[in-house]
Amino acid sequence: MEQGIWKLPPGEADIVRSKVTSILKRHNCIECNLRPWELKAIKELRSLSDILFIKADKGNMTVITKKQDYDEKLIKMLSNDETYENLKRDPTAKTEKLLNKFISRLLDKQKITQGECFNLKSSDAHAPRLYSQPKVHKPDIPLRPIVSFIGSPTYALSKKIVNILAPLVVNTEFHVRNSNDFVESITNLRLEDDEILVSFDVVSLFTNIPTTLAVEIAKKRLTECNDFQERTNWSIQDVCEGLDICMQSSYFAFRRKYFKQIFGTPIGSPVSPILANLFMEDIENKAMSEFHHPPKVWKRYVDDTFVVIKREYLQQFFNFLNSIEPTVKFTKETESDGVLVFLDVKLTRENTGYLDYTVYRKPTHTDRYLNFRSDHPLQHKKAVIKTLLCRAERLTSSEANYKEEINRIQQALKNNGYPSALTTLSPILNNAKKTTANRSSVVLPYYRGLLEKLHRCLSDHKIKAFFKPMRTIGNKLRNGKDPVHPFERQGAVYCAPCDNCDQKYFGETKRSFNTCRKEHINYIKNFHPEKNALAKHTLELDHRMNWSKTQIVAFENDFRKRRFIESFFINSTPNVINEKSSDLFPNIYKATFGCD
Repeated sequence: MEQGIWKLPPGEADIVRSKVTSILKRHNCIECNLRPWELKAIKELRSLSDILFIKADKGNMTVITKKQDYDEKLIKMLSNDETYENLKRDPTAKTEKLLNKFISRLLDKQKITQGECFNLKSSDAHAPRLYSQPKVHKPDIPLRPIVSFIGSPTYALSKKIVNILAPLVVNTEFHVRNSNDFVESITNLRLEDDEILVSFDVVSLFTNIPTTLAVEIAKKRLTECNDFQERTNWSIQDVCEGLDICMQSSYFAFRRKYFKQIFGTPIGSPVSPILANLFMEDIENKAMSEFHHPPKVWKRYVDDTFVVIKREYLQQFFNFLNSIEPTVKFTKETESDGVLVFLDVKLTRENTGYLDYTVYRKPTHTDRYLNFRSDHPLQHKKAVIKTLLCRAERLTSSEANYKEEINRIQQALKNNGYPSALTTLSPILNNAKKTTANRSSVVLPYYRGLLEKLHRCLSDHKIKAFFKPMRTIGNKLRNGKDPVHPFERQGAVYCAPCDNCDQKYFGETKRSFNTCRKEHINYIKNFHPEKNALAKHTLELDHRMNWSKTQIVAFENDFRKRRFIESFFINSTPNVINEKSSDLFPNIYKATFGCD
């Protein structure tokens, strides 16, 4: 809450604190929205160590599979020596050393601030983790490999480079942002009798992009960018060097073994979509400028391309596309009986030459959306309806297609538990949002009944509140991703009790608790009571800390918030071992939020 009110005048901020405190004190916890037999079922499913519950690649479907079958498929994929390499050890420490040297050089050149340096440097990170999503809409159900880079050494650097490169992409006439943008671009398109509708798709684009070539293309585009130096203090060489570090760290862990992707960009890295778009823009520019009879229409969304071309030149153009870059191969799908699917739009050629279009769903689509019984704010559920309705309006070209889509939406909402008053749909779209100038915003965990009251309280003071559900069925069941032990996660606020008295030590660390514990033990072994209060307490009183009962009270990546959480526990818990004085809380509060 403090994050949302610190910009308010002190008097008004105190009023908000008083209101919020009153709401919290009067609130009665609401019982779980799951029935007893549902809770029992989840507990039993969670106990099945050999079964995994995985989200499918498309269709909002959950796939239940044996862990052994899942692992065998991924290990078979990782045995491809042309794409993956088996590593003998975890290269995270080496990657951190290379990264931190690069960040230090930027700081020495005054291209980043101390705060940016602190955020970009990595300390005690864990290796990226591999998992996959089954492609249930394809034969034999292959797996789409995804690497989770959250918590890895180069994650912060990757996001920084993405912000620098983002203005370079999706600026061409051939790119479409989404299905709505695509439909608008072909609304008045008229086809000739000798023209054909075709969809081109790249086979495994991310894993087939030559990273060296992709970095060269990014360097060329940065050189051509006129406002590059206005957006950042980094030089083009700095960006390319950062990209090289991100590409070199394309390793990951799977079942306690380490692999490196030696070709292509990993799906899951923040920089991969940017490089893929730049690479595809380079290919499409060559295709449209160098082929002797270019297509009449070329519209692309990442690696999916919609093309209108003369029938006689189709095969030549297809062969030319596959000759541009040896590692990138296209597949083509031509219209069948005048029908072609692109993205989630079904296109039908009419006798007049114009295109009729409507919403398309794959046969494996489940029509499963956010259930009305779920512990989510009502505006999230209304947003589901509004999104479906807007898509029906924008992606249908005739009244008949629109009515058919509305009937399907109403049935899907009914199956997901929505009451008939909401499934009528018309009031949802017509309610225009009131746009007000908000002074600040805050993200709060959602608890049914409580957050609605807090939302009204904050709205009175023009503070925008966003709600995030913290508990879902999905995170209670086993998925294919390797878990990270809480003691190995970064950004911990921890509580370590003394084994000989009732005192406790609260501390915070950017690194993992395991590393911090080793430092505490070394201070005690080497007799350094001046290092911190924990070492002083154990050495002067000859006490021992009970590390086995240590608890992680919070995880927070932001240093200021982590210190604020630590200081809160120090000042609200009796018998605390800490060298920080009793007035620490207001001091940390002022340092964090800029006011008393």
